[in-house]
Amino acid sequence: MDLRKISVYLELMRAWNCMVVFVGIVVGAALVLRRFPYDIDVLVAAISGFLITGGGNALNDYFDREIDKINKPNRPIPSGRLSGEGAFAFSTVAFFMGLVLAYHVNIVCLDIALFNTAILLGYARYSKKMLLLANLEVAYLVSSVFLFGAFVVAVEGLKLTVSIGAPPYGFYGLLPIAIAQKRMIVVSICAFLVALSLEVTKDIEDVKGDSSAGALTLPIKIGEKWSKLVSVFSVLGAVILSPMPWILGLHAVYMILVIPADALFIASQIADPTRGRKMISLGMGLTVLALLLGAIL
Repeated sequence: MDLRKISVYLELMRAWNCMVVFVGIVVGAALVLRRFPYDIDVLVAAISGFLITGGGNALNDYFDREIDKINKPNRPIPSGRLSGEGAFAFSTVAFFMGLVLAYHVNIVCLDIALFNTAILLGYARYSKKMLLLANLEVAYLVSSVFLFGAFVVAVEGLKLTVSIGAPPYGFYGLLPIAIAQKRMIVVSICAFLVALSLEVTKDIEDVKGDSSAGALTLPIKIGEKWSKLVSVFSVLGAVILSPMPWILGLHAVYMILVIPADALFIASQIADPTRGRKMISLGMGLTVLALLLGAIL
């Protein structure tokens, strides 16, 4: 396989999004451990998340190939650089490999991977007919990344803590994990809200192609103005909650990096949909970096 073909597959799976998932899983583990997770299981889980996300993105392109002729003609399938059958086959292999890797981590991670894969399959096939539900599904998938990473190490940590003695030692041993779970709950909620805003913004951007294909997305159903309000309130909720991980114990470097990320999120709401989408994506990447450094320093 030549480099050009590899680059097409990386574009198909949206490698940047997959890398954000990869790092998000590492962050989830780091929030529990409070150090960089060198554990091999974390690496395996991160690769699993990378592949499952890539499989979902490829499958989505397969089902959206007609709409993308209008909305995104430069994508691999509508541009003719890759066949629909090739994208479907790639998606199948990516899903299978991702699930096999999740199986080798632990049963909780496998359950999450199976559940998320089922959502990705349904989303790819029916997302253009599901209104807000489609956006909520993707928002959940993004938020689950951090919990997936946490359960790589938290499951074994809980087993170890329970096995080493009766309270109060066992109780105090559980405290770091309990605090980490609070941080991750907040992080997951923020990720959910930002991802919801991103998905609604993408639907606003794609109204022309979606309308011509008979899709039923939120902006088509209730209008772009009201859909924009959903995006705005989602972002504001995330920005308001964004200091909480620092309050719950992350290093101050988290706030130094998350403030410009919040600025990007806010600015995205007054930009046009295309620029706004890119600003939200950049802000999400910066936030993931902030969480990682805040957890390990």
